[in-house]
Amino acid sequence: MAKTRRTRAYENTTIAVSKSREQIDSILRKWGVNGISWQDEFDLGRAQLRFKWERDDGTELVARFRVDLPTDEELRETAIDKRNGQFSEKKLERAKADLGKREHRVLLNLLKNMFEAIEAGIMPAEALLLPWIEDVNGETVYEKVEPKMSQLAQKPLHKALTS
Repeated sequence: MAKTRRTRAYENTTIAVSKSREQIDSILRKWGVNGISWQDEFDLGRAQLRFKWERDDGTELVARFRVDLPTDEELRETAIDKRNGQFSEKKLERAKADLGKREHRVLLNLLKNMFEAIEAGIMPAEALLLPWIEDVNGETVYEKVEPKMSQLAQKPLHKALTS
């Protein structure tokens, strides 16, 4: 029996990255953020969204979402025709034109659903955004905690995070 490849959400979207970013910006502004910035780092294969908002107590928080994308080198590898091993400039241009479309749609819908949950009172913003909140050095909570994940299952939280 042949194995069927599962289609991923937004895999064949034709919606431009700029349109998705525009919609993300709109959702964030509606939610009341104080600032939004996008940063593209093509050489590192990523785009980043940062936004800041003020909590009810006056504290300003910044959240950062990173969108991993193929680098130019990885795109060049996918532009090699598997039938004859030849590089295809046409295939490379198609891959570059589609770069980030799916990922930005996924991010848009993640944020849309998160803010719906916040507005519905299911969870506070800080609980949903906690992994992506940056400290004063620009490091996210997730980046700080991830190296200690195995310890979290073996020690009390305060000991796992401080050891």
